[in-house]
Amino acid sequence: MIELLLEMVREEGASLILVTHNMKHAAKTDVSYRLQLGRLQPVKHDG
Repeated sequence: MIELLLEMVREEGASLILVTHNMKHAAKTDVSYRLQLGRLQPVKHDG
């Protein structure tokens, strides 16, 4: 399901704010951040 959602967002040129605890889903996004000690920290994904 996440693949379909991300495909639609890319096709439309839209933005998506995805809040998840699933790091596999987060890794499929172009940019992601982790909330750590009250601050957003960029996450680097392999690949």
